[in-house]
Amino acid sequence: MNGIQEVEGSTPFGSTKSLPSALKPAIAWALAILIAAFASFVGIGSHGLWTPDEPRDAAIGKAMLASGDWLVPRLNGQPFLEKPPLGWWAMALGYRALGTSDAVARVASAGFSLATLLLVFAVARRQAGDVAGLLALAVLSTTAQFSADMHRAIVDPPLVLFIAVAHVAIYACRAAATRRGGALAVTAAAIAIALAFLAKGWIGPILGGGPPAIAWLVVDRRRAIRPLVRVGLASVLGLALVGLPWALALERAAGWPALRETLVANALDRIFRTAQGRKLGHQQPIWYYLEMAPVAILPWLLALPAFLRARPWRGPHGDAVRFFGLAALAGVVLLSLPSGKRALYLVPLLPSLALALGLWLAGIDGDARDGWARAARASLLGGAALLPLLLWGVTAYASRGAAHGVLALWAARWSGAGLLAFGIGAVLWAAGLGAYGWRMSRQRRPAAMLTLALLYLVLFGAVHSALAAAIDPLKDLHALTAELSRQVPGDGPILAYQANESLLGIVQFDLGRRVDVLAGPEDLAARLAGDPAGRVALQVEQWRKLPESLRAGLRLVYDETGRRASPYAIAAAR
Repeated sequence: MNGIQEVEGSTPFGSTKSLPSALKPAIAWALAILIAAFASFVGIGSHGLWTPDEPRDAAIGKAMLASGDWLVPRLNGQPFLEKPPLGWWAMALGYRALGTSDAVARVASAGFSLATLLLVFAVARRQAGDVAGLLALAVLSTTAQFSADMHRAIVDPPLVLFIAVAHVAIYACRAAATRRGGALAVTAAAIAIALAFLAKGWIGPILGGGPPAIAWLVVDRRRAIRPLVRVGLASVLGLALVGLPWALALERAAGWPALRETLVANALDRIFRTAQGRKLGHQQPIWYYLEMAPVAILPWLLALPAFLRARPWRGPHGDAVRFFGLAALAGVVLLSLPSGKRALYLVPLLPSLALALGLWLAGIDGDARDGWARAARASLLGGAALLPLLLWGVTAYASRGAAHGVLALWAARWSGAGLLAFGIGAVLWAAGLGAYGWRMSRQRRPAAMLTLALLYLVLFGAVHSALAAAIDPLKDLHALTAELSRQVPGDGPILAYQANESLLGIVQFDLGRRVDVLAGPEDLAARLAGDPAGRVALQVEQWRKLPESLRAGLRLVYDETGRRASPYAIAAAR
């Protein structure tokens, strides 16, 4: 075969032209699996459970396994009804197979990340060959928001996978050459949308079906209506077959109020500006994603101007680029309409964006003539070179006493020798990448896009392993639970003042004990008056807000001030 494979003909993803591929299929897949596994699993055990979501979600999954109640998620012994249980089921199964630890809490997320990355690789490779597949995979794995959130012990990663499957399946339905292929694609879309619902409620069908439907209508309105109706009907059937049994089981186990809270009240609180929605803390203005989306897609934001200027939707793979790019854009518009917004909600749209960018990048890889493409390469190379230097510069500046808060705590962790070694390493990295870019320009050859993507993969791996381990002591919650276990021995409840979900979760995860929550200063004073030997956990910020008269009768027997980014304390009566 002389190292060249020709791919030609009709595929479930549309018609392809003869495309050169430098790798045999087995080698291409081996590389993809290796890259995706590294990107997904690197550093999952390098740090503890970090606030705000990880302690809560990891604890709910552990409680589900311990209790055997797979229908009603519980936090601190109380039903936690914000979303359906698929993500916690996956966590609980991980605990059953591998034991309970911070790393195992993230195994399910890493597994869903691996599957999502390989899906993107397979689709891009089918469209445009091995380089396109590897580029799309590398782009997605090094997109900031995807990399950050798919490494966390949270319930969103299955949502990301099933929405990506739905988008791909609807595109395959549009491009199918046979009735059987179209039927298979419709079935896959319906199953994926139903599982996305089971992962996180109504946002699954909305983001799974809405963005690709809008993209299809924009691209080809006349041919879209009937197939989309079939997808919609199949999705309703899928929801009935998958979601209805769970909903009926939840209603039987916990009653209609529990089901209403999960599927009605919680959805309304996130859509409209309700009092409960304000308590959730996610209410943002309609332009929120104009500010957050550019940060979420770093470093590939640097390539977007060249992408838009090149108009790749008119190129050889323009149909796929246009469809997946429009789907990502339509998803951002849909997410902007409800009141509740978080950068995390963008992650399910990133596989579609990565497919559009990966197909375009493969087309310009090796093109030294396009000035915009050269600018994109230079920006990406410069960003990779300067990021470690920037982090070192900020750390060095803070170490001189010029910073406060978390930055000062971070700088204090570095010795003079450690900071010097960090600086030397950052300079050598920048110099090496600078030399590489200069050599490519002298030879009038562009830096390969895949090389640039893999450089970012190395940087992201360092962030998830070494940097996360260095930051962990500033965010560690296990020290608090260890002190609580020492000061409040036994298996009775722990007292906590105005406890947030992170505190409830870490106590449940580490100690398996219930938390008695004291709602106000009066409750705190009365409880300690009745139990002078009692101990109460609270945040240092809450301690400072207590009435002076109450604080005068208390003392701190444990205080994390100066050691943690969000310090906790343990108070007792004087």
